[in-house]
Amino acid sequence: IGFVTMLSEIYLGRRAQANPMTAYKMIHKNLGWCGLVAIVIPAFIICYYSVLGGWTTKYALNSFSGNAGIVGTFSVNTGEVILYTAIFLVLSMVIIMGGVKDGIEKASKVLMPVLFLILVAIAVYALTLGSGVSEGLKFYLKPDFSGITFKSVLVAMGQAFYSLSLGMGIMITYGSYTGKEVNLVRSTAMVCVFDTLVALIAGLAIFPSVAHFDPALLGSSKGVVHLLLALCDDVHDRPVQELAQQQKQDQNVDDRPQKVQIQCQHSSCLRYQPRNRMISSATTKPKIAVPSARAA
Repeated sequence: IGFVTMLSEIYLGRRAQANPMTAYKMIHKNLGWCGLVAIVIPAFIICYYSVLGGWTTKYALNSFSGNAGIVGTFSVNTGEVILYTAIFLVLSMVIIMGGVKDGIEKASKVLMPVLFLILVAIAVYALTLGSGVSEGLKFYLKPDFSGITFKSVLVAMGQAFYSLSLGMGIMITYGSYTGKEVNLVRSTAMVCVFDTLVALIAGLAIFPSVAHFDPALLGSSKGVVHLLLALCDDVHDRPVQELAQQQKQDQNVDDRPQKVQIQCQHSSCLRYQPRNRMISSATTKPKIAVPSARAA
């Protein structure tokens, strides 16, 4: 379905050599509203996509100094979120101002291969984490046909349309720049194949990592983005929690009353006192500090 829809939109754009509204009007004069809807949809999408782009920009700039804890600090800093969202929008505008060929196409030739290599590297790293990887792969790759319902099919179709940027006028716009010599069937098939391949590799990077760090999240009803944010929080907080727990255990050990035999002035007197406390004799003998095991 996604392949046929994408092919139709690209062909419509190439045939019309115009924007979505004009392209739909060329089919029928009363279909111009379809093109208007296709233009409005990306306008709504950019409202939250730009915020996610700002997060990505922040992560990219902060990747050399460590991103631990950024989910809990960056997300609540409204000023910083707005700043990096603005930076992302400015960078996007610079690329788009160059047009489809001199802007988007040239940038994609560099950025897309780099993104693909990063994704492959993350997937390889995730598959070598050790414990939990097999459970994550089983959860990801083992089919559960009992979960196939009409609702799940609609969700899958929505994901396919979203991933392939269908129904948004984007493919119509790209099609208007496509030459007559381009084989649309082959080009569309390549886009669908590589889109599915990237999605599969992304799953190999996500689910083994989740199963390794926090297997309980696998059965969560959260979306992938929320799942990853929860995982980042868990990975960041775990060393702190483990350190606090270890310190608490050490404190409990130190504060536990442990009896230590101290020979008093009287040869027949044995006093039992908790360690790390001052012990006085029955006479005028000065107080003796019993050294702790840690000091010893």
